[in-house]
Amino acid sequence: MRFSTNSYTTDWINLEIGIAMGCTISPILFVMAMEVILKAAEDSAGPANLGGGCYMPPLKAFMDDTTIIC
Repeated sequence: MRFSTNSYTTDWINLEIGIAMGCTISPILFVMAMEVILKAAEDSAGPANLGGGCYMPPLKAFMDDTTIIC
């Protein structure tokens, strides 16, 4: 996993510990964690001004694919 912002990208980080695949509680924990992360990101990043009175929401999220627009 790695993170990118503007022109900066972190080095790759190995994920060694997590919730086992196939665990029945995995989807619930994933959704709960993503909800907290997305709410915090939405509160800290305002809508992107595209000019001409047009605004874009500060983030887009679908499943595990998230884009934060600052």
